[in-house]
Amino acid sequence: MQTRVRASILLAATLTLAISIGTRPGFAQQEIYLGIHTTGAQRIRLVVEEFECAADQLSVRLMAHQASEILRNDLDTSGLIETTGATVVKQEMGVNTLAPAHLKSRFDASTQGRLAIEGNDIVIEARLYDVPSEKMVASFRRRVADSAFRSAIHQMADHFLHTLTGETGIAETKIVMVREMEGRTDICAMDYDGHNLKVLVQNAALNLLPAWSPRGDEVAYTSYIGDQPGLYVLSLETGVRKRLSTLGGLNTSAAWSPDGEKLAYSATRGTDPEIFAIHRSGSSQERLTFHPAIDCSPTWAPNGHEIAFTSDRSGTPQIYLMSSDGTNVRRLTYEGNYNDSPSWSPAGDRVAFSGRVGGRFRICIIATQGGPVYVLTNDPGNHESPSWAPDGRHIVYVSTQSGRSAVYVINADGTNNRRISSSSHELFAPSWSPPLSPRLVAKLSEG
Repeated sequence: MQTRVRASILLAATLTLAISIGTRPGFAQQEIYLGIHTTGAQRIRLVVEEFECAADQLSVRLMAHQASEILRNDLDTSGLIETTGATVVKQEMGVNTLAPAHLKSRFDASTQGRLAIEGNDIVIEARLYDVPSEKMVASFRRRVADSAFRSAIHQMADHFLHTLTGETGIAETKIVMVREMEGRTDICAMDYDGHNLKVLVQNAALNLLPAWSPRGDEVAYTSYIGDQPGLYVLSLETGVRKRLSTLGGLNTSAAWSPDGEKLAYSATRGTDPEIFAIHRSGSSQERLTFHPAIDCSPTWAPNGHEIAFTSDRSGTPQIYLMSSDGTNVRRLTYEGNYNDSPSWSPAGDRVAFSGRVGGRFRICIIATQGGPVYVLTNDPGNHESPSWAPDGRHIVYVSTQSGRSAVYVINADGTNNRRISSSSHELFAPSWSPPLSPRLVAKLSEG
C-alpha cells in the first residue's frame, strides 16, 4: 500500500506491509468571473507588474522581485490563469511604461503591487485591474512578519484568483508527508509549492502515513511509540496528540470521512488486515470487511456513502469499492496486476491510484463507474501515494525518478509534472490539506 515504498522502514519495526499487500479570506470586491473553470480551457491572460519598493537595500528589492514571482507561480499553477511579466511585455513593445492601450489587445487583467518595510514588518499592497474596463476590481494589503511573507503572497493570489474566476485557490493549502531522517521518520508539513517545511511529529519511533482531516485542523497518522503501531490524531491548533485505536495489532492507513467524524483504517486483530471505521472520539469502532485477503488503504468518497480500498482477494492487489457500511463490495480496476493506494477525487467522479505499468509504478486515474485506466506519469523510477488537491485539478505523489523519493505534483490531465520538494532526505506518503484558516496557515508557517 502506501508504505510499500518504505518496506525497509517497516521491516525495522517487524511489521512490513505484508500487512499492506505484497511488500510494501474575506475581502470586499467586485466579482467579475471570466468563466474559466477547467484545466486546459482558455486561460485568463494576466500581466503582472514588478512589485515596486522605495527602499534602496538589495535585500528589499530582491524580496519585491520574489513577491512578483510567487504571485505569478501561484496564478499559473491554478491552471485557470496564464501570467506574463510586465518587463517582458515592455521589452516586446519597446516601451518603458505600460499604458492601458498596450494591454487591451493581449490581456484580460493586470496587477500592480508595492512592498515596503515598516519597522520589523513587511507591508504588501497590490491591486487587480480588469483591462477592458480599466477598473480596479480587487485590492490587497497586509502587514506581516518576515516569516509570513510567502503566506501573504499566497493569500493574495487566492484572493485575485477568486475575483477573476469565482474559484477557491490552493495557494494557501499545505501538504503533509513522512520524512526519513537519521534513522527515524517524522511527520512534516510544507506549503503547496514545497517551501516552509515544518516538523509536526518527531520522536524516536516510526511515524507513518499521515492524513489531513477535512476540517484542516488535525492530522491522523500511525506511530510505533512503545513498539506498538497505534492510530493517532494530532491537533494542529494545540499540538496535543490522541491515540484512537487501543486494540492490539497493526493500525494504519487512516482516511477521514468527509464530515470529519469518522476514520476508516486498516487493522489486524489476530487475522489478516481488514478495513475498520472508528469515531473521531475513539468510540464506536466497527469492522467493514470480512474476507481472508488483505484489505487496506481506504479512501472515502466525498459524499461519504462509499469507500475505495485495496484488496488482493482476486489474487493480485486491485482497487475495490464498497458502501461505507461495508456492503455492496465490487471490483473497480481490472487492468494491471498491481494497483494500490487509491485516492478519491474531490468531485467524486474519479479515483487516482498507483498502478504497475511495464514493471514500474505509475500514477493512474479511473472513473468511479469503471472503464479504461489513464496513466498520468511516465518518468523514470516509481510513482506512488497519490493525493488530490482540494480543487480537483492537481495530484501530489512521490517519485524516485531523481534517485531519492521526493514529492511531485502533476495536473489531473497529465500536464505540468514538476518536483516541488527540495529536501535532501527521502519523503513519502503525501496528503494534501483542504483550504485552511488564515490563523492555521500562519501557525504552520512559524519558525
